[in-house]
Amino acid sequence: MARPKSKGAYVPLAAQYFMDDAILEAGPDAELLFVRVLSFLASVSTDGFITDRQISIVGNGLRAMPRRLDSLLNVGLIERVSGGFLVRSWLKWNRSADEVGKLLAKDRERKSRNHAAEDQNSARNPSGFQTDSELQSRAEQSSTEQNTPNGVYSSDADAPDDVEVKRLCDLLADLVTANGHKVGTVGKAWWQAAERLMRIDVYSPEQVEWVMRWATSNEFWSTNIRSMPKLREKFSTLKAQALAEHARKRPSTMEHGRAVHDILAQRAQGGDEQLAVGA
Repeated sequence: MARPKSKGAYVPLAAQYFMDDAILEAGPDAELLFVRVLSFLASVSTDGFITDRQISIVGNGLRAMPRRLDSLLNVGLIERVSGGFLVRSWLKWNRSADEVGKLLAKDRERKSRNHAAEDQNSARNPSGFQTDSELQSRAEQSSTEQNTPNGVYSSDADAPDDVEVKRLCDLLADLVTANGHKVGTVGKAWWQAAERLMRIDVYSPEQVEWVMRWATSNEFWSTNIRSMPKLREKFSTLKAQALAEHARKRPSTMEHGRAVHDILAQRAQGGDEQLAVGA
């Protein structure tokens, strides 16, 4: 379901993360530790780094911590660095500390401008109701902004309050541009479509991004999905096709089990041969 608005930290976790090859190979014990590490990292600004002391606290109550860590290291989900560990894919799915700082500063600046404008309007019109002249002025301003060249609005105050809405729209615009297509105005229509995908259609930001990236890399859909409204219109179809393709590419549980069994059998046979030679 869609992520509710919250002031608390959160970490993006794909709905089918447990089907990842590295997670499957690491095993359920290591998986639990990894999820705890991700949750902890969401509350600090270290770009995926966790100290030895912190990981011991995160793993409190878990048995065989060295074995769990070795499993995560062996499959490449984390790597050993000086003083602790680093989640290798952290910056692939999460903003860096520098990016978060810039977004927060920009959001504070925007809110400060909005509050200043509200205070000024309240002093001029204590009743709080807009006059006909004020309504006309806002309509003219909106019309001017929507016709700003190069698809860029003239004021940051028009940006949506939800940073995920803005991020998803900007990401789609970048992906469409990378495919060699022109992008129209990234404005209210885009923001409204993204917001409704999460609020009304009940998809999480991570699910929207996953389908978006698949669609813009698909040979057919990359030429048809060029805006957020179009993405929302076709989202159910895109999701179904993306999941079907993903399922075709993944081995079945039985195939995976047979592969693991063969590997273990080969290793056991190799061990027996070594014992025979040693004898």
